[in-house]
Amino acid sequence: MREACLHARARNKTTAAFLQKPVVQRTLIDTVEQALAASRKNGPDNMFIGFGGYIGRLRNEKGLSFRQLGQLADIDQAYIHRLEGGEKKDPSDDIVNSLIQVLRPGKRKARILRFLLSTPVDERLLGQILEDPEISLDDFESAAQMSAPGRPSGREAWRCILTQVRSIREKTEGG
Repeated sequence: MREACLHARARNKTTAAFLQKPVVQRTLIDTVEQALAASRKNGPDNMFIGFGGYIGRLRNEKGLSFRQLGQLADIDQAYIHRLEGGEKKDPSDDIVNSLIQVLRPGKRKARILRFLLSTPVDERLLGQILEDPEISLDDFESAAQMSAPGRPSGREAWRCILTQVRSIREKTEGG
């Protein structure tokens, strides 16, 4: 299981290297500016979700209380509560693996969960990736790691970003 965590961290470094390419940065900046203009119409600022928040969602999907999850994963229920609330950060690999084993989120959601250990994401972006299994997780991770003066906040703005990231990835991988 530790190997999966190390693999996720290595994948994050690869994604970061991809984002450092000047052509990728220029294209993403243009896309972000367009998406930001469109997203300003969509209302309030972004809401971000990290590892703990997503654990809470998965726990609720399974219909488990803090106590039940704690007993099944052999983790103190108060720790889970603090983790979900954002008071605790950086859980050990053993805790992450225990939670994944009990919650059984599937490979895609488990990878998202591991990614959220280091990078909280806009809830609208997370919604896009969860609703559309055709969106690659590599594209999701690239979009989530973008840093720009402001971020897109609407679903359509994130869809535009994801489409652009996929297009750039396909061009760079293809030649």
